[in-house]
Amino acid sequence: RARGVDLVLAPEGPGRGLRVSRCANTAVEAEAGAWHVNRNLLGASQQAVSQAQGLWVARADEQTRQRDLNKLNLHLLVAEDNIINQLILRDQLEELGCTVELAADGQEALQLYTAGSFDVVLTDVNMPHINGYELARELRRQGCPLPIIGATANAMRGEADLCLAAGMNHCLVKPFALRALFNSLAPYARITHEAP
Repeated sequence: RARGVDLVLAPEGPGRGLRVSRCANTAVEAEAGAWHVNRNLLGASQQAVSQAQGLWVARADEQTRQRDLNKLNLHLLVAEDNIINQLILRDQLEELGCTVELAADGQEALQLYTAGSFDVVLTDVNMPHINGYELARELRRQGCPLPIIGATANAMRGEADLCLAAGMNHCLVKPFALRALFNSLAPYARITHEAP
């Protein structure tokens, strides 16, 4: 245990570990082979764990304050099999003034789509049962006119083309910031204007 470090979590495979201490200067610092987090900043700990797991998370330096973004007033169907990703994404969308219904996979998303009324579908591309590509193709086969946005952790060239070929309108690469999510949804927004 290094001096001033209260907890060290080492990765089982390749990847960064996590050092939690009272002497980290900022919320999350990248050190050689580890994220270094101030133990007194709960949000920073959550952010570091999420980053280490490759989950959706908006880094502190990328976060845009709620007051800087218009409310989108959209109702989204979100298909995502990872529970932590679901919670982070729901929080981000609610901060943007959206309401959310969550599906654990493409099969559940199809059932919710049939029973509900949505403005946008946001889907992870890698899910069990029916993945995001299959979901998009089936929704389009059923005549779904909604915008479909794919989310993938694969930043390889050609991933966006696969999303578009499946019938999606846009593809986001995880982890993405709140501003990137806002920018992808803004064209479909139902922004309400307050009376002066």
